[in-house]
Amino acid sequence: MVTGTFLRGEPGSFNKSYESDEEREFRFSVFVQNVKDFEEEERKHPGLDLDVTQFADWTEEEMIRYLSGNLRELSMDGPRFESTSLREGFKRPAEIDWAKAGKLTPVKDQ
Repeated sequence: MVTGTFLRGEPGSFNKSYESDEEREFRFSVFVQNVKDFEEEERKHPGLDLDVTQFADWTEEEMIRYLSGNLRELSMDGPRFESTSLREGFKRPAEIDWAKAGKLTPVKDQ
């Protein structure tokens, strides 16, 4: 049931669009396999609840590349900092409370 609504753009879906019918078919097959994998993991681990997200039509390789920030594609040939020293007299604080500093934001799209 989830597979139908996911790819047709119905309410509650992720309104996916693809550049070609071939890509749509490929993404659908990846999605179906991922849902099967989710269900298998839930059977193996009672209490585990895996949900479909907008990434459910991505391959494992695409997820790794996305989550790693494409580190493998970065070039190490660029300029490097010559020095890592801080300005004279600077003392690092023993700790920083980011909540007190007002630097925390709500969780985004988890």
